[in-house]
Amino acid sequence: MRKYLFPVLGVLFLAVLAPMSVDAKKADDTKVDLYYYQPPEYDVNLSAADMNSAQAVGVGTSVNVDFRVNDYKVFKLAIPANQIVRVDWAKSGNNQGNPSCIYYDASGKRVDYETAFGSEKAETYYMLAYSNSPVVSSFTVKSMMFSDNVTQKTSDGTTFGFVPTVTGTYSFNVKDSDYKNVSMYISGEYKDYKTTEGKYTYTVSATLTAGKFYKLQVYSHGKYTLTLTKSAAADAVANQIAAIGAATTSNGSTIDAARAAFNALSSAEQKVVSNASTLTALESQYANLTKPSVAKVKIKKVKAAKKGKKATVTWKRVSGAAGYQVTYSLKKKFKNAKTITVSASKAKTVLKKLKKNKKYYVKVRAFKTYRGQTYYGNYSKVKKVTIK
Repeated sequence: MRKYLFPVLGVLFLAVLAPMSVDAKKADDTKVDLYYYQPPEYDVNLSAADMNSAQAVGVGTSVNVDFRVNDYKVFKLAIPANQIVRVDWAKSGNNQGNPSCIYYDASGKRVDYETAFGSEKAETYYMLAYSNSPVVSSFTVKSMMFSDNVTQKTSDGTTFGFVPTVTGTYSFNVKDSDYKNVSMYISGEYKDYKTTEGKYTYTVSATLTAGKFYKLQVYSHGKYTLTLTKSAAADAVANQIAAIGAATTSNGSTIDAARAAFNALSSAEQKVVSNASTLTALESQYANLTKPSVAKVKIKKVKAAKKGKKATVTWKRVSGAAGYQVTYSLKKKFKNAKTITVSASKAKTVLKKLKKNKKYYVKVRAFKTYRGQTYYGNYSKVKKVTIK
């Protein structure tokens, strides 16, 4: 028995001493806690080789990244002037699988982590992304320029960029729905830093200069909304609208200028124009005062097809018409009538799927479009046709 036991033990001993295969080591690596993995350039400047091979990304870029164990990838982030961006990673499940990032300036020198990057000047950064697990993840370079009221859920706050179009007072309101401590400050040419204690909301106001770049930085530990509650640009447009007074046949250009100024505002600013509905009403009033006349259509002929339960309607074109409506019914008073629209390039249409041995009544009218509204002319004289 002993003579068989020693060879078996020897084989087992050699197997223990033999180096692990590549596949076995790779399988074993997945069991190792890689939470503290750090890439080679974690505490040093980025190498020239990594800078030269970095993948270029810009505002709006979305990238899929295939991480392997102990693997990392470098990206070159180009940010234009007067722009704020944030790199948003897609969630990868558990925290250990989520990517981590190190940022470097244009020279490859490591910089402190920020939630967003950008300023009034064009800037270039390098981002070294690595993961503690062999996951496939993705990120998007998102513009953080403030143009509309936003809702955020973040534990470290958010930075937004803002470039006012008109010099004057701007007020931003922050409302936190979870915690009673929220703070915000505006930095740039003007600085204002205030924080709340025991409050859910706070408003920061500042006189901002047109064309200047500002950062709106919000610190919150829960879900919050950032809204523009007063805008110098919005106030200027509101005053422009108020100065119009009533619509007349001679102030169309003034109304149009106010509309152009309103459209130039951001979505958030448009929401705080107090008399925006007045502008819409003025446009409608002016359109009605100056609406075009639409001539009455004259039908040339309505002819039934020899077979196929169809009829062809032809008419004389109306100058300036945007199109025509052809209405037909089995009833003389056009009860349960059907209407089809025909383009201005045509003066004929075919009515289909009609009932055999039935008499149809047909009429046509033209229409024109003017300042976003549609104006119809009177219907033509009614014509009759019997389907064979």
